[in-house]
Amino acid sequence: MKNSHKIILPLLSVFALQSLSAILHAQLTTFQKIYPVTTLNQSGQDVLPTPDGGYLIAGNTENTILNDLDIKVVKTDSLGKELWTKTYGGTRPDYPNCILQTNDGNYFVVGYSQSFGGGDQDVYLIKIDPSGNTLWTKTYGGYGNEDGKEIVATADGNYVIVGASNSQNFANNDMMLTKIDPAGNVIWMKYYGGPAYESARSVKLCLDGGFIMAGKTASTYSSVATMFLVKTDASGDTSWTRKYGGPNSYEGKSILANSDGTYTLCLDDSSGATDSDVRIMKIDGTGSVIWNNKYGGADKDISKMIQPTTDGGYIVASVSRSFGWINPDMWILKLDALGNTTWTRHYGGPGHEHCYGVRQTADGGYIAIGHTKSYTPNTEIMMVKLDAQGNVVPASVEEFAVNNFLGIYPNPSVDGIIHIDMGGDLSASTFKISNTLGQEVFSGTMDMLSQSSSKVIDMQGKVPGIYFVTIQSAKYLTTKKLVLK
Repeated sequence: MKNSHKIILPLLSVFALQSLSAILHAQLTTFQKIYPVTTLNQSGQDVLPTPDGGYLIAGNTENTILNDLDIKVVKTDSLGKELWTKTYGGTRPDYPNCILQTNDGNYFVVGYSQSFGGGDQDVYLIKIDPSGNTLWTKTYGGYGNEDGKEIVATADGNYVIVGASNSQNFANNDMMLTKIDPAGNVIWMKYYGGPAYESARSVKLCLDGGFIMAGKTASTYSSVATMFLVKTDASGDTSWTRKYGGPNSYEGKSILANSDGTYTLCLDDSSGATDSDVRIMKIDGTGSVIWNNKYGGADKDISKMIQPTTDGGYIVASVSRSFGWINPDMWILKLDALGNTTWTRHYGGPGHEHCYGVRQTADGGYIAIGHTKSYTPNTEIMMVKLDAQGNVVPASVEEFAVNNFLGIYPNPSVDGIIHIDMGGDLSASTFKISNTLGQEVFSGTMDMLSQSSSKVIDMQGKVPGIYFVTIQSAKYLTTKKLVLK
């Protein structure tokens, strides 16, 4: 306890109004990293916490072959420091969608391959050890195109891979579910859909040993779609199907099978030519809707992944163009068990960001993966470690403060008039101020045309308390706390 007091007391002397809860949240390890800075475009598709406290990223990268892509796996420590990076693939595009720890402590990476297999594009499964060494690879599919979107363990120690295939329905596409043993051998492969276009994005194991798949159905690939759910038994035979969407275009992106026999899923609701929203839906064991909520603004906001949290709620990975940002940002939503918003936060710089996955970590925070084009000329893998309230307070904040990179004064502020000083950094910068719930209360850009690296902000009328000021430039991402009295 003595060591804890040595850390907390100086903070209390500076931030007299800071609650103990906020202090504890701030002590969680947080960071924002890109991996690695190269001259090639790269993106992160999925991330897993590893038993050693670090993280394993499944991403993709360009290479020196024109129009080619390889799978890239990056291992980091608990602070996000890169430990090793390995690539997998051939001379044509190979792409990952999901990473899963296997029952024997190794890992599956699933996606698609145009380099290997018997068709134009096949489901591609790589098994690697914790050091990234390839144990074996498999491809699955027919003469057409297949894609593997997600892999989950089954009740009997095997695995299923969900995706799509046009090898059976040549005119369009079908959902495809493939069951394999731990060595990758096919136990069965089944297709779902009719003469129209169907595809699946997500699958989960159900309480009865069967599976629930989420995706879409449409008359053609580019037609208005409705969300399509397929519930199967343990043998992959269809138990029931449901469609949702009406006049709008709905697509199921990620689904959860809850411990009470219900299901929660995120989907895209494209209700207009220029707008789409994140929609979260909870249904009972027969597909009847329990609640159905929409989240988003006036521009395009799309969902990517939903995961359960230990408080009975959910964390959602999304991409947002709404809320005043010119380019899309990573957008994370924390919801309670009824779908009510606990907090939402945006991450990224002045450029283009996407978020593809988010998961809760053992410390109660979250890890999110995607890509950024804000800090280098190319698209790079970006990983963000958040505390329980979605804050990113880098360990290097105090270092920046010592170097006068970001100054906020007066702090605490009594009259609500604050000054932000970039310490002479005149690179293009954006800033935003958020409250402890992650709600943005102010945003803007530094006025580089005037060659000034400082800004005066009027926070008069804002509720007294703790706020977070985030500055993003071509060089840095820095978050500092602000107290309004």
